[in-house]
Amino acid sequence: MAARYTSTRLTFKRDVIEPMTDDQTFEAETPEGVFRLTKAEFHRAFPEVVGSASYRDRGLYCYARTPVRARKFLTTSTEANPNSQVPCPMLSGDEPLHKDAVPLDRTVCDFWRWSNSDLLSNALRGCLAEYLVAVALGVDDKPRREWAAWDLTSPDGIRVEVKSSAYVQSWFQRGPSKIEFGVGETAAWDPDTAVYGKERKRQADVYVFALLFEADRQLVDPVDIDHWKFLVVASADLNRHCGKKGKLGLAPLRAIPHSEVSFEGLAEAVRTIGLPNPRGAVAAPEPAGS
Repeated sequence: MAARYTSTRLTFKRDVIEPMTDDQTFEAETPEGVFRLTKAEFHRAFPEVVGSASYRDRGLYCYARTPVRARKFLTTSTEANPNSQVPCPMLSGDEPLHKDAVPLDRTVCDFWRWSNSDLLSNALRGCLAEYLVAVALGVDDKPRREWAAWDLTSPDGIRVEVKSSAYVQSWFQRGPSKIEFGVGETAAWDPDTAVYGKERKRQADVYVFALLFEADRQLVDPVDIDHWKFLVVASADLNRHCGKKGKLGLAPLRAIPHSEVSFEGLAEAVRTIGLPNPRGAVAAPEPAGS
């Protein structure tokens, strides 16, 4: 029987593999599928791993992205379609940049610090808002999937789209920004086939409009969840009230049936509005500073 271990990405474990004879088999179970190969096949296909300090000294070598040559060892159905999207593993941030399997003195966390520190920038603030909603819904255990038809799926199967806006931007401002949210219809793009759907519509069941409402540049803190309010609206209500509109201001948005909640009430609001036969949405008072 093959030795088997589980990991969040393709990982080679020295203490499992090296005691084997060349013809013995091991299996690495990952979210992408099960990789099955003999010790001899491993040594032939991955010599840079065998010779790496990580494998030799620490007993572990993890790929942040599965190399193409490893896919021939997949024993599951993913092997049948080598062009399908490879599931992205959750990185810890400790993964080193490397050359020929030799770690360099920079890590993925160093890259994140360099590229993702300006949380007031439009694009990154949107990602942060989506993350906050994912945390509230308890679905932050997998990486964000770029270009999916909707942003998140709740544990109840509710499809959620997250939009964000803020009064304070990362650039120079003469005054607070006007609050607007994108509500336009889209053609769904399938990341597994790279094909757009033919019908343009609002793809999610529920929209969560995340407002970073602190308007004082000296006080605003995107990582303080008390600086955020969330307006939860059913897509059906957006369709009835907005039609083909691409953007919506804060006042028109509040005129649509909605629930306006803090972070703590977000999961219940999504569930109430997104499930069949909801109990009804109630408009909450305007948040302070808005």
